[in-house]
Amino acid sequence: MHLRTLPLLLAALSGGVVPTFAPVSAAQSGPPTIGASTSFGGGTAIAPGGRRRILTTYVTGATPTAEVVFRVRLDPAIALSGVVTIAVTDPRGITLDGIDFVPGTHGTEVVVGSPSKVIAHYDVVTGAVLPDYVPHTDLIAAPPAGAGTWPSTVVSTPTHVYYIENQFGFGATASHRIMRKPFGGGPESIVFDGAFAGGLKNFEGLEGVAGRLFFFGADPGDPGARALLSIGISMTGVWNGMSPLVEIGGLFKSPMSKDGSDELDFDPVTGLLFGTNIINGEVIAFDPFLGVEVSSPGAMHFIDGMQVAGSTGNLSLLGLAIDGIRSAGEGHLVVSGKGGVILSIDVGGVLGDGADDGDVLPIVYAPGVLDFDDLTALR
Repeated sequence: MHLRTLPLLLAALSGGVVPTFAPVSAAQSGPPTIGASTSFGGGTAIAPGGRRRILTTYVTGATPTAEVVFRVRLDPAIALSGVVTIAVTDPRGITLDGIDFVPGTHGTEVVVGSPSKVIAHYDVVTGAVLPDYVPHTDLIAAPPAGAGTWPSTVVSTPTHVYYIENQFGFGATASHRIMRKPFGGGPESIVFDGAFAGGLKNFEGLEGVAGRLFFFGADPGDPGARALLSIGISMTGVWNGMSPLVEIGGLFKSPMSKDGSDELDFDPVTGLLFGTNIINGEVIAFDPFLGVEVSSPGAMHFIDGMQVAGSTGNLSLLGLAIDGIRSAGEGHLVVSGKGGVILSIDVGGVLGDGADDGDVLPIVYAPGVLDFDDLTALR
Protein backbone atom coordinates (compact mmCIF):
# COMPACT_ATOMS: atom_id res chain seq x y z
CA MET A 1 0.00 0.00 0.00
CA HIS A 2 1.29 3.47 -0.81
CA LEU A 3 0.84 5.80 2.12
CA ARG A 4 1.72 8.93 0.15
CA THR A 5 1.59 9.81 -3.50
CA LEU A 6 4.81 9.14 -5.37
CA PRO A 7 5.13 12.75 -6.55
CA LEU A 8 5.41 13.94 -2.95
CA LEU A 9 8.05 11.35 -2.12
CA LEU A 10 10.03 12.02 -5.26
CA ALA A 11 9.89 15.77 -4.66
CA ALA A 12 11.31 15.22 -1.19
CA LEU A 13 14.12 13.14 -2.65
CA SER A 14 15.01 15.52 -5.45
CA GLY A 15 15.55 18.33 -2.97
CA GLY A 16 18.35 16.40 -1.29
CA VAL A 17 20.21 15.07 -4.32
CA VAL A 18 23.35 16.78 -5.57
CA PRO A 19 24.25 16.38 -9.26
CA THR A 20 26.61 13.49 -9.87
CA PHE A 21 29.98 13.69 -11.55
CA ALA A 22 32.25 11.44 -13.56
CA PRO A 23 32.64 7.91 -12.20
CA VAL A 24 35.85 6.78 -10.56
CA SER A 25 38.11 4.12 -11.91
CA ALA A 26 37.12 0.46 -11.83
CA ALA A 27 37.94 -1.83 -8.94
CA GLN A 28 41.50 -2.92 -8.22
CA SER A 29 42.75 -5.63 -10.50
CA GLY A 30 43.68 -8.89 -8.82
CA PRO A 31 42.88 -10.02 -5.29
CA PRO A 32 43.44 -7.30 -2.67
CA THR A 33 45.76 -7.82 0.25
CA ILE A 34 44.49 -7.17 3.76
CA GLY A 35 46.24 -4.47 5.71
CA ALA A 36 45.73 -1.38 7.82
CA SER A 37 45.68 0.84 4.75
CA THR A 38 44.17 -1.48 2.13
CA SER A 39 41.52 0.03 -0.12
CA PHE A 40 38.92 -1.92 -2.05
CA GLY A 41 37.18 -0.45 -5.06
CA GLY A 42 38.04 2.84 -6.71
CA GLY A 43 41.12 4.08 -4.97
CA THR A 44 40.75 7.52 -6.59
CA ALA A 45 37.30 8.16 -5.12
CA ILE A 46 38.59 10.60 -2.52
CA ALA A 47 39.85 13.56 -4.50
CA PRO A 48 39.66 17.31 -3.90
CA GLY A 49 37.96 19.86 -6.07
CA GLY A 50 34.44 19.96 -7.47
CA ARG A 51 33.19 16.70 -6.03
CA ARG A 52 30.33 15.76 -3.78
CA ARG A 53 30.94 15.47 -0.06
CA ILE A 54 32.61 12.16 0.69
CA LEU A 55 30.91 10.32 3.54
CA THR A 56 32.53 8.17 6.22
CA THR A 57 31.02 5.24 8.09
CA TYR A 58 32.42 2.62 10.47
CA VAL A 59 31.44 -0.96 9.75
CA THR A 60 31.76 -4.04 11.94
CA GLY A 61 33.00 -7.15 10.23
CA ALA A 62 35.94 -9.43 9.68
CA THR A 63 38.99 -10.10 7.57
CA PRO A 64 40.14 -13.71 7.09
CA THR A 65 42.20 -13.37 10.28
CA ALA A 66 40.51 -10.91 12.64
CA GLU A 67 37.30 -9.32 13.90
CA VAL A 68 37.55 -5.61 13.10
CA VAL A 69 35.84 -2.27 12.74
CA PHE A 70 36.40 -0.95 9.22
CA ARG A 71 36.53 2.72 8.25
CA VAL A 72 34.83 3.20 4.87
CA ARG A 73 34.88 6.44 2.87
CA LEU A 74 32.45 6.53 -0.02
CA ASP A 75 30.18 8.42 -2.35
CA PRO A 76 26.81 6.64 -2.50
CA ALA A 77 26.21 7.86 -6.07
CA ILE A 78 29.41 6.37 -7.51
CA ALA A 79 30.01 2.66 -8.11
CA LEU A 80 33.12 1.17 -6.49
CA SER A 81 33.91 4.44 -4.71
CA GLY A 82 34.43 2.79 -1.33
CA VAL A 83 37.85 3.03 0.28
CA VAL A 84 38.20 0.61 3.18
CA THR A 85 40.75 0.71 5.98
CA ILE A 86 40.88 -1.02 9.35
CA ALA A 87 40.11 1.33 12.24
CA VAL A 88 40.09 -1.16 15.15
CA THR A 89 41.15 -4.76 15.66
CA ASP A 90 39.85 -6.39 18.85
CA PRO A 91 42.58 -8.78 20.06
CA ARG A 92 40.01 -10.78 22.03
CA GLY A 93 38.57 -12.11 18.79
CA ILE A 94 35.00 -11.42 19.91
CA THR A 95 32.33 -11.29 17.20
CA LEU A 96 31.31 -7.70 16.38
CA ASP A 97 27.76 -6.87 15.31
CA GLY A 98 25.66 -3.72 15.90
CA ILE A 99 27.48 -0.38 16.02
CA ASP A 100 26.66 3.24 16.78
CA PHE A 101 28.53 6.38 17.79
CA VAL A 102 28.98 7.30 21.44
CA PRO A 103 27.31 10.69 21.97
CA GLY A 104 29.53 13.61 22.83
CA THR A 105 32.67 12.10 21.29
CA HIS A 106 32.34 13.85 17.89
CA GLY A 107 32.48 10.59 15.99
CA THR A 108 35.68 9.31 17.59
CA GLU A 109 34.17 6.53 19.73
CA VAL A 110 31.71 3.73 18.98
CA VAL A 111 29.67 1.27 21.00
CA VAL A 112 29.38 -2.25 19.58
CA GLY A 113 27.09 -5.15 20.42
CA SER A 114 28.85 -8.51 20.43
CA PRO A 115 27.17 -11.93 20.45
CA SER A 116 30.17 -12.89 22.59
CA LYS A 117 28.14 -11.40 25.50
CA VAL A 118 29.83 -7.99 25.47
CA ILE A 119 28.75 -4.40 24.80
CA ALA A 120 32.13 -3.13 23.64
CA HIS A 121 33.65 0.34 23.35
CA TYR A 122 36.29 1.50 20.85
CA ASP A 123 38.16 4.62 19.78
CA VAL A 124 38.04 4.55 15.98
CA VAL A 125 40.68 7.27 15.63
CA THR A 126 43.42 5.70 17.76
CA GLY A 127 42.26 2.10 17.40
CA ALA A 128 42.13 1.68 21.18
CA VAL A 129 39.94 -0.95 22.82
CA LEU A 130 38.29 1.01 25.63
CA PRO A 131 36.60 -0.41 28.76
CA ASP A 132 33.47 -2.34 27.83
CA TYR A 133 30.13 -0.75 28.66
CA VAL A 134 28.84 -4.19 29.63
CA PRO A 135 31.64 -6.74 30.18
CA HIS A 136 29.27 -9.72 30.38
CA THR A 137 25.61 -9.43 29.42
CA ASP A 138 24.66 -12.60 31.30
CA LEU A 139 25.69 -11.12 34.63
CA ILE A 140 24.14 -7.64 34.68
CA ALA A 141 20.33 -7.64 34.93
CA ALA A 142 20.49 -11.42 34.47
CA PRO A 143 17.79 -12.84 32.16
CA PRO A 144 14.97 -14.42 34.18
CA ALA A 145 14.71 -17.36 31.77
CA GLY A 146 18.32 -18.45 32.11
CA ALA A 147 21.78 -17.42 31.00
CA GLY A 148 22.98 -17.46 27.41
CA THR A 149 22.48 -13.92 26.07
CA TRP A 150 23.41 -13.09 22.46
CA PRO A 151 23.51 -9.27 22.17
CA SER A 152 23.54 -7.62 18.76
CA THR A 153 21.88 -4.40 17.60
CA VAL A 154 22.77 -1.23 19.50
CA VAL A 155 21.34 2.27 19.19
CA SER A 156 22.59 5.35 21.03
CA THR A 157 20.53 8.03 22.72
CA PRO A 158 22.09 11.07 24.41
CA THR A 159 22.23 9.19 27.73
CA HIS A 160 21.99 5.43 27.08
CA VAL A 161 22.91 2.66 24.72
CA TYR A 162 19.90 0.45 23.93
CA TYR A 163 20.55 -3.11 22.76
CA ILE A 164 18.88 -6.34 21.73
CA GLU A 165 19.76 -8.97 24.33
CA ASN A 166 19.02 -12.17 22.38
CA GLN A 167 19.46 -11.69 18.62
CA PHE A 168 16.88 -13.69 16.62
CA GLY A 169 16.56 -15.93 19.71
CA PHE A 170 19.97 -17.45 18.90
CA GLY A 171 21.07 -17.41 22.55
CA ALA A 172 20.57 -20.21 25.07
CA THR A 173 18.35 -17.99 27.24
CA ALA A 174 14.61 -18.13 26.72
CA SER A 175 14.35 -14.43 27.60
CA HIS A 176 13.66 -11.89 24.85
CA ARG A 177 14.36 -8.38 26.03
CA ILE A 178 15.49 -4.93 24.94
CA MET A 179 17.98 -3.52 27.45
CA ARG A 180 19.77 -0.23 28.06
CA LYS A 181 22.92 0.91 29.83
CA PRO A 182 23.79 4.52 30.81
CA PHE A 183 26.86 5.85 29.01
CA GLY A 184 27.84 7.64 32.21
CA GLY A 185 27.80 4.48 34.31
CA GLY A 186 25.15 2.89 36.45
CA PRO A 187 23.06 -0.27 36.31
CA GLU A 188 21.64 -1.86 33.22
CA SER A 189 17.84 -1.76 33.01
CA ILE A 190 15.02 -3.39 31.08
CA VAL A 191 13.34 -1.36 28.34
CA PHE A 192 10.96 -4.08 27.17
CA ASP A 193 10.43 -7.77 27.96
CA GLY A 194 8.51 -9.77 25.36
CA ALA A 195 7.29 -12.12 28.10
CA PHE A 196 5.01 -9.35 29.36
CA ALA A 197 3.51 -8.66 25.92
CA GLY A 198 2.11 -11.94 24.71
CA GLY A 199 5.46 -13.69 24.37
CA LEU A 200 7.00 -11.56 21.60
CA LYS A 201 10.43 -12.94 20.75
CA ASN A 202 13.43 -13.20 18.41
CA PHE A 203 14.14 -9.48 18.21
CA GLU A 204 16.61 -7.68 15.95
CA GLY A 205 17.05 -4.10 14.74
CA LEU A 206 16.24 -0.96 16.75
CA GLU A 207 15.17 2.53 15.76
CA GLY A 208 13.29 5.19 17.71
CA VAL A 209 10.94 7.52 15.80
CA ALA A 210 7.91 9.60 16.80
CA GLY A 211 7.81 8.39 20.40
CA ARG A 212 7.95 4.72 19.45
CA LEU A 213 10.69 2.12 19.38
CA PHE A 214 10.65 -0.06 16.26
CA PHE A 215 12.24 -3.50 15.93
CA PHE A 216 11.84 -6.76 14.06
CA GLY A 217 10.65 -9.94 15.76
CA ALA A 218 8.87 -13.21 15.15
CA ASP A 219 5.42 -12.55 13.69
CA PRO A 220 2.96 -13.34 16.53
CA GLY A 221 0.30 -14.21 13.94
CA ASP A 222 2.45 -16.43 11.71
CA PRO A 223 5.15 -18.74 13.12
CA GLY A 224 6.74 -18.96 9.68
CA ALA A 225 7.30 -15.21 9.29
CA ARG A 226 8.84 -12.16 10.84
CA ALA A 227 7.25 -8.78 11.52
CA LEU A 228 8.02 -5.13 12.08
CA LEU A 229 6.91 -4.37 15.64
CA SER A 230 6.77 -1.20 17.72
CA ILE A 231 6.21 -0.17 21.33
CA GLY A 232 5.40 3.17 22.86
CA ILE A 233 8.16 4.78 24.89
CA SER A 234 7.51 6.69 28.11
CA MET A 235 9.14 9.94 29.18
CA THR A 236 11.68 7.86 31.12
CA GLY A 237 12.79 6.03 27.97
CA VAL A 238 11.25 2.61 28.62
CA TRP A 239 8.13 0.79 27.43
CA ASN A 240 4.97 2.68 28.38
CA GLY A 241 2.99 -0.51 28.96
CA MET A 242 0.60 -0.02 26.05
CA SER A 243 0.06 -2.97 23.70
CA PRO A 244 2.81 -3.41 21.09
CA LEU A 245 1.80 -2.99 17.45
CA VAL A 246 2.46 -5.33 14.55
CA GLU A 247 3.22 -2.71 11.90
CA ILE A 248 4.06 -5.10 9.03
CA GLY A 249 3.46 -8.82 9.32
CA GLY A 250 4.31 -11.71 7.04
CA LEU A 251 7.92 -10.71 6.39
CA PHE A 252 10.36 -13.32 5.15
CA LYS A 253 11.98 -15.72 7.61
CA SER A 254 14.48 -18.45 6.88
CA PRO A 255 12.67 -21.78 6.73
CA MET A 256 15.72 -23.36 8.38
CA SER A 257 16.32 -20.86 11.18
CA LYS A 258 14.86 -17.90 13.10
CA ASP A 259 16.50 -15.07 11.19
CA GLY A 260 15.27 -12.89 8.35
CA SER A 261 14.22 -9.25 8.76
CA ASP A 262 17.23 -7.62 10.35
CA GLU A 263 18.26 -3.96 10.75
CA LEU A 264 16.41 -0.61 10.61
CA ASP A 265 17.18 3.04 9.94
CA PHE A 266 15.12 6.21 9.58
CA ASP A 267 15.62 8.33 6.46
CA PRO A 268 14.97 12.04 7.13
CA VAL A 269 14.69 12.84 3.41
CA THR A 270 11.53 10.78 2.87
CA GLY A 271 10.42 10.48 6.49
CA LEU A 272 10.41 6.69 6.07
CA LEU A 273 11.81 3.84 8.13
CA PHE A 274 13.72 1.27 6.06
CA GLY A 275 14.68 -2.28 7.00
CA THR A 276 16.76 -5.14 5.59
CA ASN A 277 16.39 -8.91 5.39
CA ILE A 278 19.59 -10.91 5.75
CA ILE A 279 18.11 -14.04 4.13
CA ASN A 280 16.31 -13.02 0.94
CA GLY A 281 17.37 -9.39 0.47
CA GLU A 282 13.90 -7.82 0.71
CA VAL A 283 13.82 -4.20 1.90
CA ILE A 284 10.80 -2.67 3.60
CA ALA A 285 9.75 0.98 3.88
CA PHE A 286 7.34 2.23 6.54
CA ASP A 287 5.94 5.62 7.43
CA PRO A 288 6.18 5.81 11.25
CA PHE A 289 4.01 8.92 11.39
CA LEU A 290 1.06 7.57 9.41
CA GLY A 291 1.57 3.93 10.35
CA VAL A 292 1.44 2.50 6.83
CA GLU A 293 3.87 0.48 4.71
CA VAL A 294 5.16 2.02 1.49
CA SER A 295 5.60 -0.27 -1.51
CA SER A 296 7.19 0.49 -4.87
CA PRO A 297 5.46 0.00 -8.23
CA GLY A 298 4.97 -3.68 -9.02
CA ALA A 299 6.10 -4.90 -5.60
CA MET A 300 4.60 -5.95 -2.30
CA HIS A 301 7.34 -4.15 -0.37
CA PHE A 302 9.91 -1.47 -1.18
CA ILE A 303 12.04 -4.23 -2.74
CA ASP A 304 10.76 -7.81 -2.82
CA GLY A 305 12.89 -10.88 -2.30
CA MET A 306 11.56 -12.29 -5.58
CA GLN A 307 12.91 -9.25 -7.42
CA VAL A 308 16.34 -9.87 -5.88
CA ALA A 309 16.24 -13.57 -6.73
CA GLY A 310 15.13 -12.87 -10.30
CA SER A 311 17.95 -10.45 -11.09
CA THR A 312 21.27 -11.34 -12.70
CA GLY A 313 22.62 -7.79 -12.22
CA ASN A 314 23.22 -5.36 -9.38
CA LEU A 315 19.84 -5.98 -7.73
CA SER A 316 20.94 -9.57 -7.08
CA LEU A 317 23.70 -8.27 -4.79
CA LEU A 318 21.03 -7.66 -2.15
CA GLY A 319 21.04 -11.44 -1.80
CA LEU A 320 24.56 -11.40 -0.30
CA ALA A 321 23.38 -11.51 3.34
CA ILE A 322 22.56 -7.81 3.64
CA ASP A 323 22.55 -6.81 7.30
CA GLY A 324 23.17 -3.14 8.14
CA ILE A 325 21.34 -0.15 6.67
CA ARG A 326 21.82 3.62 6.98
CA SER A 327 20.36 6.62 5.22
CA ALA A 328 22.95 8.74 3.44
CA GLY A 329 20.62 11.72 3.96
CA GLU A 330 20.62 12.68 0.27
CA GLY A 331 18.38 10.17 -1.43
CA HIS A 332 20.38 6.97 -1.05
CA LEU A 333 20.45 4.10 1.42
CA VAL A 334 23.77 2.42 2.17
CA VAL A 335 23.61 -1.26 3.15
CA SER A 336 26.31 -3.68 4.26
CA GLY A 337 26.40 -7.42 3.65
CA LYS A 338 28.14 -10.37 5.23
CA GLY A 339 28.70 -11.61 1.70
CA GLY A 340 31.40 -8.96 1.31
CA VAL A 341 29.55 -6.03 -0.22
CA ILE A 342 28.55 -2.49 0.64
CA LEU A 343 25.81 -1.24 -1.67
CA SER A 344 23.93 1.98 -2.37
CA ILE A 345 20.18 2.02 -3.14
CA ASP A 346 18.61 4.94 -5.03
CA VAL A 347 15.37 5.53 -3.09
CA GLY A 348 13.79 7.75 -5.74
CA GLY A 349 14.61 5.27 -8.47
CA VAL A 350 12.90 2.44 -6.63
CA LEU A 351 9.82 4.48 -5.74
CA GLY A 352 9.60 6.02 -9.21
CA ASP A 353 9.34 2.93 -11.41
CA GLY A 354 10.08 -0.06 -9.20
CA ALA A 355 13.32 -1.77 -8.23
CA ASP A 356 15.73 -2.66 -11.02
CA ASP A 357 19.45 -3.19 -11.50
CA GLY A 358 20.04 0.52 -12.09
CA ASP A 359 18.83 1.38 -8.58
CA VAL A 360 21.64 -0.53 -6.82
CA LEU A 361 25.34 0.31 -6.98
CA PRO A 362 28.19 -1.77 -5.55
CA ILE A 363 30.23 0.64 -3.43
CA VAL A 364 32.62 -2.01 -2.08
CA TYR A 365 32.79 -5.44 -3.69
CA ALA A 366 34.93 -8.02 -1.87
CA PRO A 367 33.05 -11.36 -1.68
CA GLY A 368 35.16 -14.06 -0.11
CA VAL A 369 37.67 -11.47 1.14
CA LEU A 370 35.81 -9.33 3.67
CA ASP A 371 32.72 -9.74 5.83
CA PHE A 372 30.61 -6.65 6.60
CA ASP A 373 27.97 -6.61 9.32
CA ASP A 374 26.46 -3.37 10.62
CA LEU A 375 27.44 0.27 10.08
CA THR A 376 27.28 3.64 11.79
CA ALA A 377 25.50 6.72 10.51
CA LEU A 378 27.34 8.33 7.59
CA ARG A 379 29.13 11.59 8.42
